[in-house]
Amino acid sequence: MTTPLDRPSARVIVIDGTDSVLLFRIEDPHDPKPPLWITPGGGIEPGEALCDAAARELAEETGVVVEPSELGEPVAACRGEWTFRGQALYSVDSFFAWRTERFEPSTAGWEPLERELHAAWRWWTIEELDTTREAILPALLVDVVRSITQGTIGPTPVELPWLNFDTIEVDPSTGTTES
Repeated sequence: MTTPLDRPSARVIVIDGTDSVLLFRIEDPHDPKPPLWITPGGGIEPGEALCDAAARELAEETGVVVEPSELGEPVAACRGEWTFRGQALYSVDSFFAWRTERFEPSTAGWEPLERELHAAWRWWTIEELDTTREAILPALLVDVVRSITQGTIGPTPVELPWLNFDTIEVDPSTGTTES
């Protein structure tokens, strides 16, 4: 058994004026895992502060530039092991919340890997998050979004359960996750 490499990430829960959240659909052409939807964000560079990484990743993936201080402190976190193209990884994902008006993300700052993996993006309502059978990461994102929109998110980050997307199964007839 190989020891997983640490891969911490900083992610942003972007919520618009209608309380919808921006998610990206990830499809890896080199991996049989089913597609999943994630918040903008990614790996933290060595020596980079968490909020700086979140702002950098938001700019890279959406084209929207924010000052790291605008993101405040993380509102949620989750941690666990996963595999990317045969490499075992251990992630601690820290999630920031940012309210804004709806915008159309720009792909101009995407790295080659993002161009390869990001298949689509869309704004999801809370009701859609509640009822979808598609894989959404992190698990229980809808609860955090609901708390943010209701103004009930606390000062301590919510610890979310790790959903191991290595084991998500998809119904081939519908393309959705199986219960």
